[in-house]
Amino acid sequence: MALYSIRRPFPGAAATDVDAAGFRALACVPFYPGMRWIRTFWDGEREETLCIYEAGSADDVWRHSEQAGLPCAEVREVEEKLPEELVAMANGAQAAS
Repeated sequence: MALYSIRRPFPGAAATDVDAAGFRALACVPFYPGMRWIRTFWDGEREETLCIYEAGSADDVWRHSEQAGLPCAEVREVEEKLPEELVAMANGAQAAS
């Protein structure tokens, strides 16, 4: 499964509106085999969320958003980069020196 970043604008939304959207998202995930909602970040200044999902395709993410009644301005495939991996790489390079 690929990772996707999803930008969801919520202009003028209250915290309860964003929470309700989250419940709708959870309710619709089982309709998409292999889909997993990993994390969401709320940007209060921009009034939008940035969500990270694992899914079979970008089309699945778009369909899920539509089914759940969620705003969806952008879906992009992304690659995870963890600090631990970079530390391990740096330590390996030092050990090889």
